[in-house]
Amino acid sequence: MNNWLIYSRKKITLHSGQKSHWFIDGKKLFKNEQLRNEVLKYWNSYLQIFRKPFLFITVPSGGDIWAESIAKYTKQAWGKLNDFEVPIFNQDKGSVFVVDDVLTTGNSISFYQEKL
Repeated sequence: MNNWLIYSRKKITLHSGQKSHWFIDGKKLFKNEQLRNEVLKYWNSYLQIFRKPFLFITVPSGGDIWAESIAKYTKQAWGKLNDFEVPIFNQDKGSVFVVDDVLTTGNSISFYQEKL
């Protein structure tokens, strides 16, 4: 039985402020070793079309464990993005990926993508 996919009769308020009956708990999903390994394996195969080095950046609302894990899996760098700092990285010589634990509306990704 999964405990990372949650359905609620009463709508849940997401980080974006929108409401949904469904919620995916990215931290609980990460704790499931089999699912985590499948996600990392898939990401690794997908990333092969991009130019290395990679920089995985996590947004403040979540994703630290995913960004750190894919960086370790691919032996690349990762960092945290906040409102005041953008990690220094030459995007002409590599690829930057913004990582969040769950993508629902995309608002977090869109907001921080503009800062890069």
